Amino acid sequence: MSSRTLILAAAVLLPAFTAAAETTDLATLPSPENSITQGWAEARANRSVDGNPLRVGGKTYESGIGTHANAEWPIALGGEATALRGASGVDDEVGEKASVVFIIEGDGKVLWKSPVMKKGDAAQPFAVKLDGVKALRLVVNDGGDGSTEDHGDWLDLKLEHSGKALANYYKEITVETAALAWTFSASQGKLEQRRFGLKSDPDKTRAPGVYAYPDYIDRNADVALLEPTLDVLGADGLRNLALRYDSQEVTKEGGKTRTDIRLKDEVSGMRVVLHFLAHEKEDVIETWCTIVNGSKEAVTLLRFDSFAFSLGGKDLHLTTFRGGWGDEMNWSEAPVSTGLRRIGNQSFTHPTHGYSSSFVVSEGAAQEESGKVVAGSLAWSGNWHLDFQSEYKDAVRVSGGIHPFQPQHLAAGAELVTPRLILTVSGKGKGAASRNLHRWAKHSGMRQVEVTRPVILNSWDGAYFNFDEKRLLAMMDAAVKSGVEMFVLDDGWFGNGENARNSDTAGLGDWQVNREKLPHDIQWLAEQAHERGLKFGLWVEPEMVNPRSELFAKHPDWAVKLPGREQRLGRNQLPLDLSKPEVEEFAYKVVADILDRYPGIEYIKWDNNGHLQDAGSQGAKPAGQMNMTTEMTRAYYRILDRLVAKYPKIIFQDCASGGGRAEYGSLPRHAEFWASDNQNPLKRLQMHWGYSHFFPPMSWGAHIAESFDSGKFPMKFRIDVAMTARLGVELDPSHLKADQLEEMRAGIEVYKRLRPLLHAGEVFRGVSPYAADVCSSAVVAEDKARAVFFAFRTKDHGAAKEGRVKVPGLDAAKRYRVSEAHVGAVRHVQAGSFSGQELMEQGLPLSWSTGPESAVVEIMAE
Repeated sequence: MSSRTLILAAAVLLPAFTAAAETTDLATLPSPENSITQGWAEARANRSVDGNPLRVGGKTYESGIGTHANAEWPIALGGEATALRGASGVDDEVGEKASVVFIIEGDGKVLWKSPVMKKGDAAQPFAVKLDGVKALRLVVNDGGDGSTEDHGDWLDLKLEHSGKALANYYKEITVETAALAWTFSASQGKLEQRRFGLKSDPDKTRAPGVYAYPDYIDRNADVALLEPTLDVLGADGLRNLALRYDSQEVTKEGGKTRTDIRLKDEVSGMRVVLHFLAHEKEDVIETWCTIVNGSKEAVTLLRFDSFAFSLGGKDLHLTTFRGGWGDEMNWSEAPVSTGLRRIGNQSFTHPTHGYSSSFVVSEGAAQEESGKVVAGSLAWSGNWHLDFQSEYKDAVRVSGGIHPFQPQHLAAGAELVTPRLILTVSGKGKGAASRNLHRWAKHSGMRQVEVTRPVILNSWDGAYFNFDEKRLLAMMDAAVKSGVEMFVLDDGWFGNGENARNSDTAGLGDWQVNREKLPHDIQWLAEQAHERGLKFGLWVEPEMVNPRSELFAKHPDWAVKLPGREQRLGRNQLPLDLSKPEVEEFAYKVVADILDRYPGIEYIKWDNNGHLQDAGSQGAKPAGQMNMTTEMTRAYYRILDRLVAKYPKIIFQDCASGGGRAEYGSLPRHAEFWASDNQNPLKRLQMHWGYSHFFPPMSWGAHIAESFDSGKFPMKFRIDVAMTARLGVELDPSHLKADQLEEMRAGIEVYKRLRPLLHAGEVFRGVSPYAADVCSSAVVAEDKARAVFFAFRTKDHGAAKEGRVKVPGLDAAKRYRVSEAHVGAVRHVQAGSFSGQELMEQGLPLSWSTGPESAVVEIMAE
């Protein structure tokens, strides 16, 4: 900290003080290292800055604070103190170069100032009146010759005050799980992060002046380069906000602890509540905030993040996942560099196309089962951003929430609840972090975990728009022979006449059954499925409309549109403006009416295939235009919440042009999401590896298909890849040869037998599909008594090969019986007995033919 130029003022000579209600030794106040900023090391209570007993001028003092110039100690008194007595001097532990000036300020005025003090000088006493002083500041400056060796001690500090003076001097607030601790300090109203990480190995990196939730003013207080988390433009055109700690509340229920930290700004009237929901056993914390406009006029939120936290560590790396339609969840890792890196999405309808809203920060390159890792996933189905900013060596600040490219209008008295970040920390690599998130998801982050996920035949790749009842019944008959458990009718079943849904150019919005394709209606088709022992599901896309539709002709103002501009189409369709209450109600009734009319439906595939290119709400006022995309996301949530409450047994799948909504904002309202339209098994191995960092395998669908060149891969290989998620089928099984249908049936039966463990067990990623020709993973029972091991040889090397592949996640002390669970034309594993240590450290012997090929191995404790 640089030297300060101070205005000289005469010392105040005091008469005898009037007795005060209380006297506090300031050395007894908590955490001086957090309250005092200084140029080197940390301030210490009752010790010198080097940790020795306080000694000035040859005299030892029991009480005091050891500092190093240049230092300052602000203390908020609120006008409730009367006097401060004590002494100051240079500590005897230093050399002859030391020279220090001590200053006491009250409300910006110098109340007392020492002469330049040297080593060996006797302590300089003082007695200062403080009547009416609201802000006290104790300053230790160098004597004009630099701060080398300037160890200055405040001695025997006695503050006379009422009981209110130090009420908010310093508080520590800890949000914690079994292994994770996130600690804040509230000092003089300033809320700062103090520690973040594992209790056994806490992150002690200190970033002075970094607020826990910095507003526009405070982000400049000590570190001008950091982005604010809240930036408010008032009605007067000023950015005038300084949030200060107000209070906190902690409530506990059922293994969860909720902590609410309240901040307020007395000048502007703005308030913020920081929310933390700690899941004890899962070692996961959800964090978000509520922003309240307590002023008398509307304000504009220029930035309104959900959270902010700082991480310290050496050689920090950031792992992100990016991609688009048919190419989701591509892994990328790089060192954290100085400056600001932002990832995000502004497409609204497909928030996880482009970048996934999940991330990993690690010390060094992230390892599977070792090293310190932080993993987070933003739960929001609209526009979002995540910022990773590094302005300190070996430290990064992470913040994010709704994307600020579109400011938000906040009326007087209104509030905005921001999206949640799902956060975990691991000292045993990203594998343990993933398992934390999986446990949390199965407990709190997705629907119907207790419901067995059925093997689905989805009609899309097999029939597209070209079907009639006869073809669908043939698909059902073949599905039964293959072991499928549910038939889902995809797009193309609605619209009539010139708006019949025979292509993607017409019909969206007209949710009447196509009488030409399905003269017996949907309920009859569902009953046909039930007679064959199949469950029945249906595809819908209620958030979209085709301009060629009765709905658009009747309500053109329901579609998004910018005034004076042509409406741009995506897949020949437009988003409906769900920010309009009547449109929200229409979308809800579309699905509710279908489920009421056709009680045989047990599954809804909810799709969304268009981008929001022109974010304009026809007829809306400026405030509505500003908030349109956020309100559309909230409406989407409200629609789903009403539906799942009314139809709790219906399985909802979330699809958005494939994996465009693979995030925890949508997933709690669904049982699963559709990972990608691309079923190519090699590409799916990479996607599944990426998704498994944050989502349990039962939460996304993977289908045996022929599209995207999938048909060129062996049937067994396609089946085995699909087993690593929720397995289904995406082709016309009636077109398969008898031996292919039988091979599919045999593979699906293996999957059904293993499904309870695959969906309930813990995932251990082995070899990455990005790292080697043979990739692997395992799903292990919690008690380590059973496991399923997957190995995939992804390339055809034209020659047989043998080798060992390590099996992660077992108990080294147990002995296991190993057998191949899904045997194809070539046997890859010979049944045998192995110790857990051998399987984990040396690997399981595998025999390969030419590839691509796969092995599914069942491992049982003896």
